[in-house]
Amino acid sequence: MENSKIYIISGVGFELNTDLDLDEAEDVQKFFGHTSLNNGSINLGNYKKEEVIRLYSIILKPKSGNLPENFSFSKIKESIQIEVIKDFFLSRIKKIISLQNSLSGSTGQP
Repeated sequence: MENSKIYIISGVGFELNTDLDLDEAEDVQKFFGHTSLNNGSINLGNYKKEEVIRLYSIILKPKSGNLPENFSFSKIKESIQIEVIKDFFLSRIKKIISLQNSLSGSTGQP
């Protein structure tokens, strides 16, 4: 993984999943499709708890590879949620910039 930052949720360490498969990418895109920016503030829309839990189950992977039997993302603290979302978006932006740089380098255009 490109990000080695660890997020602790209910005593379990997680890393960002920065290599989504197509189904995961589609689910994340659907989730954030309801997000909007307005005068510098972010409106994340109204989400059901199950939708938010699904998001975190996609964008976070347990460092050990396995989740404890009774683990639930419903115990994730707000401060960790904000940090995870911020870091996830920054990782996506870095990928886009890397792709743009790669394409502009291969075509000889700026």
